[in-house]
Amino acid sequence: MCEAFENNGLSVKLLIPHLTTQDERVSNLWEYYGIIKKFSIVHIPYPLPFSKKKFKEKYFGLWSSLYSKLLKPDFVYTRLLWAVNWCLKFGIPVVFEAHKFHQYKRSLAFPYFRKNFSSSNLLGIVVVSCYLEESYKKEGFPHEKIFMAPNGVDLKKFRMEISKHQIRKELRLPLRRKIITYSGHLNKTKGIDTILNCAFLMEDCLFLIVGGWDKDVKERKREVRNRGLKNVLFTGFVPPSQVNYYLIASDVLILPYTIESTKEHLCPLKLFEYMASERPIVASDIPTIKEILRDGKNAKLVKPDSPLALKEGIEKVLKDKNLSRKISKQARIDVEEYSWERRAQKIINFIKGKL
Repeated sequence: MCEAFENNGLSVKLLIPHLTTQDERVSNLWEYYGIIKKFSIVHIPYPLPFSKKKFKEKYFGLWSSLYSKLLKPDFVYTRLLWAVNWCLKFGIPVVFEAHKFHQYKRSLAFPYFRKNFSSSNLLGIVVVSCYLEESYKKEGFPHEKIFMAPNGVDLKKFRMEISKHQIRKELRLPLRRKIITYSGHLNKTKGIDTILNCAFLMEDCLFLIVGGWDKDVKERKREVRNRGLKNVLFTGFVPPSQVNYYLIASDVLILPYTIESTKEHLCPLKLFEYMASERPIVASDIPTIKEILRDGKNAKLVKPDSPLALKEGIEKVLKDKNLSRKISKQARIDVEEYSWERRAQKIINFIKGKL
């Protein structure tokens, strides 16, 4: 989004915490995320004793807001609720991008935020799904200050001349086996249990799991070994700039979110990356996913929490080549609307009307 804001004519400074342990650091942020170095990054230190986890959000919000006050920006754009509150205290125009609702509502920062819904310095709130939009409206947030903008994708990463066959050779993946890929975290609401149970039913296919924290990967690998599954491959964590190669190397991309996940008001980044990959998508038939995907049009939607339904959905797109081509092509057409640049431009237009 910082890169997209710059590409749309804004001057951007990204304020991030100064991380204290080597494990938290990335040697080159630009290469890691695959973005062009256009904006500046400012590392805000934590004065002791405020570096402890329970203080981090509150006091990073404070120090970054104080720094912003010195810069005198036209506005601050943040996903941190504590930063919103501090900006309002200091009289700084601020826009809040919300990816959650219930988690924020349980936060100690929420009462002050609610109290200042109508503040002229709170320019607005950008939400990533219709579900979230309705949640904030029901909470009493002014309708005219809410702007719905789903997440996006960097389309240039998916404009490759290299073939699926060549990518598989470079990644040392089987050249002829059908590869079913999931990209993302491995917690239960993402449907990892459904994936492993589906893999048990489809021994001829390779299930490729891209990503996940080390602890989760180790736990799931142990489970796979104990169950004797021979057709599940974990890559471990992959830098964001490299995920696209694994997606394009695949035959089917799966998004088996659980019913429980609907409470998260999710709008997953991987959904738009899947669409940009021009590979058939099999996803759970849940409301937040259906805001973007349509069954038989740009994806195959299946009953959530059902390994058998996921298996049948995968088999359907593998066997029906016409359906597979149709939904893959339409998804690639539809995702053009969700580039980061287009998203940024829409948000800028919304903010200009509030400044």
